[in-house]
Amino acid sequence: LPIGGFLGSLPAGTLVGREAELQRVLTAVDAVAGGSGRLVLLAGEPGVGKTRLAQEVTLAVRNRSFLLATGRCYEAEAGVPFYPWLDALATLYAEAPAAVRAEVPRRWPDLARLLPDQFGPRPPSSMNSPEEQQLLFRAVTGLVGALAEQRPVALLLDDLHWADASSLKLLQHLARQTRGQSVLLFGTYRDVEVGRQHPLEAALRDLDREGLLERVPIRRLDAEETQELIAATMGETEISQEFTSLVHDRTEGNPFFVQQVLRSLVERGDLFRKDGRWDRKSIAEIEVPESVRSVIGQRLARLAEETQEILHEASVLGQTFHFDELLGLSRRDEPELERALDEASAAGMVREAGRDTFAFDHALTQQALYAELSSRRRRRLHLAAGEVIEALPEHARQTRFTELAWHFLEADVPERAFPYSLLAGEQAATVFAHSEAEWHYRTAVELGRTLGDDARLAEALEALGTVLHVAGRYAEAIETLEEAAGLYQTRGNTEGEARAVAQLGWSHSLGGTPESGITRVQPLLEQFGGQLPTYGATALFVALAQLYFTSGQYDRMHEVATQGVKLARAVGDDRLLVRVLLRQLRFEADSFEEVIALSERIGDLDTLSRALNNAAVGHLLRGELERHLELRKRSLEIAERQGAPGHVGFALATVCQALDELGEWQRAAEYAERALDMARKAGSGWFASYPRIYAGWLRVRQGHWDGLEELLDEGLTIADHSHDLQGVSIVRSALGELELLRGRPQRAAEHVDRAVITEGAPWVAPGIVRIYLEAGEEDRAEEMLRPLLKQYREAGLGHMLADALDVEGLLRTRQRRSEEAEADFAEALELAHSMGWVFHEGRVRLDRGMMRAQRGDADPARTDLQEARAIFTRLGARHYLERTEQAFAELG
Repeated sequence: LPIGGFLGSLPAGTLVGREAELQRVLTAVDAVAGGSGRLVLLAGEPGVGKTRLAQEVTLAVRNRSFLLATGRCYEAEAGVPFYPWLDALATLYAEAPAAVRAEVPRRWPDLARLLPDQFGPRPPSSMNSPEEQQLLFRAVTGLVGALAEQRPVALLLDDLHWADASSLKLLQHLARQTRGQSVLLFGTYRDVEVGRQHPLEAALRDLDREGLLERVPIRRLDAEETQELIAATMGETEISQEFTSLVHDRTEGNPFFVQQVLRSLVERGDLFRKDGRWDRKSIAEIEVPESVRSVIGQRLARLAEETQEILHEASVLGQTFHFDELLGLSRRDEPELERALDEASAAGMVREAGRDTFAFDHALTQQALYAELSSRRRRRLHLAAGEVIEALPEHARQTRFTELAWHFLEADVPERAFPYSLLAGEQAATVFAHSEAEWHYRTAVELGRTLGDDARLAEALEALGTVLHVAGRYAEAIETLEEAAGLYQTRGNTEGEARAVAQLGWSHSLGGTPESGITRVQPLLEQFGGQLPTYGATALFVALAQLYFTSGQYDRMHEVATQGVKLARAVGDDRLLVRVLLRQLRFEADSFEEVIALSERIGDLDTLSRALNNAAVGHLLRGELERHLELRKRSLEIAERQGAPGHVGFALATVCQALDELGEWQRAAEYAERALDMARKAGSGWFASYPRIYAGWLRVRQGHWDGLEELLDEGLTIADHSHDLQGVSIVRSALGELELLRGRPQRAAEHVDRAVITEGAPWVAPGIVRIYLEAGEEDRAEEMLRPLLKQYREAGLGHMLADALDVEGLLRTRQRRSEEAEADFAEALELAHSMGWVFHEGRVRLDRGMMRAQRGDADPARTDLQEARAIFTRLGARHYLERTEQAFAELG
């Protein structure tokens, strides 16, 4: 490793005053060497010595044979997605064993997006979704984990306060996923620059809450430690208290300031060598600058005027800069530039950071130089910098769209910044850096408005709307996409209009306004008529099928989806195909295998999660409850990788439902509470009703009724607002069962009168029939029950059949057809027991026990009621247990 003052180099001097902090970090290093991952961050003000301590850690892990990779963040590259990870991952890839490198294209193909030098540039992503970002994160985690199996890995990142949001998300992901691996994640940041709204602050809060972060604050040096630093810097063993106090008072113990002041004193001649020792003028004659900017200014003033000018010009390029780019920017000849950089290097103000690459000795140096430029000169230099980068070869220019947009923006040349802002947004979306993509697209939108360039403004609005949709900000997405669609329409761009309207259709679907979405999408789809298949037309079919699904119009959904499947196959777009296939299929467990396999192959986690959910419903209907739970859990894992609160809340709620069916009510309640927490974060979109509904169902059966009606009413309000007939029918059934348990069957019937038995929630049908029966509407109940029993037997829907047979047993009991009732209860009991549906087994035993007691078969009745009591006691079904005890009392 080189020797220098930057992370990734070996330290040039001794470490002073950091023994306790270093020991904390080395303890973490020991834990990593033992197989336990750690995330350690050093926090402190600029110049306090974070990088110097980090260098000591670099030395420690290198000497322990860790695989070491470093990355640095710079203010000028804060908008470049994953900037600090690019060098770090390139190092890991280069240092990886040949066998691991050979596996990258097959096991972690998404890594190519962050390794363009190794694999070439990747095409833009066709869907800017969180699930694709998660695929990228999983690829990085996979490579790091594979390397950690060979030897411990240390990833060191400097100046994280300048990291882009996607880099911070990747850091969080790695911290969570590598806890059981030999991986050290280590970074530094300026705490004084991380305010409440800073993305790093949010990341730190999450990591702290999860217990994944060890934060090591780096304080200023006290007077004694300052004296030690002065001695180490000057090579002396004795430094007077008087001189130490002078330096400490002016620098307040900031190590960088201390060293800058000492250099300034030497350069001015206030400190000098005499007879092989350092000597100084009298204290009264030494003028120590008040601020570090003054120190830098004084040191800069001792350089040749030409060198000063060149360093000011270089500051526009950022903390690091390339010789050829500075050459083009300054319009000087090479010898002139070389002399200036040699002088600046000798003075310690810049250093060589690579082949023809230079860096300022500290970020504060570059910032101080940049701040001294007049606004006019700054604009001129930014324009020149942009033109220099723009003239680079195509492959080099493609990696620097963010810089080009920034330089032309700072140069106040909007017409040249606009296309690069669009390209920078697209580049950020390609690596799933959605926060950065939004920032770039918003910049492009403002530039498009300024320039009146409606064609590219429409593109920017469409891209921005898609990013807002991914973030779950559906109202903003709809407004943005409507403007894009209007501009496309004005310009006669029907394909662009179709794309924008299809996307806003999805936003209407998930945002809880499907009817508005249908009204918007359907007329445009009709305009396409018999045109040849296009991406835009197919996207409209897919969106309309989704809108019909969320509004419960299943017949129309299947009709539109069938047309959409044909178009998607003709267009050859697999992403559209899997999404529309999902809406074409019925709830049959095995029918989703193609969608699941194709979604996995193309990495469409959103569709994969939905397909797994639908397949789980198929297994539920057949009574395969363990498989139902398995698929629900798998869907939850995918939703958690996606990270959208609405999706996670929905998936948690469905796991709660699966555990409820299996009688694991305590675990179900834990998932229900987590689902409700997520739902409250997600707002009121389509998904938000289900955590309330399934948590409500569980509480109904448990007998925890405090606040229950309010919870179910919240779910009903959201489902009603979203025109979600499926959600409405489920919550109405839950309210109906609650009223039955309260002994108010007529009110229960009023609830289910307003429910619709939908394709999306067919399992509520037997419960609705039960309510009508309890309300005394025997004829209506029997009329509904007959076709259901026939359908369930023919289709092999064991879960539904078990429920319906219990209801038929109750009906035949009322009709005094006890032998037929016995047969119904026996078959229902056998089905419930075989599938592990514990609660239903208890309910059937209760119903049969009451029937047997009614006809005078006391001993068999008592046996059934004892079994029911045991089940309800174990589950904690309070009100069902009360009904059982009442039946015992009546039995005598």
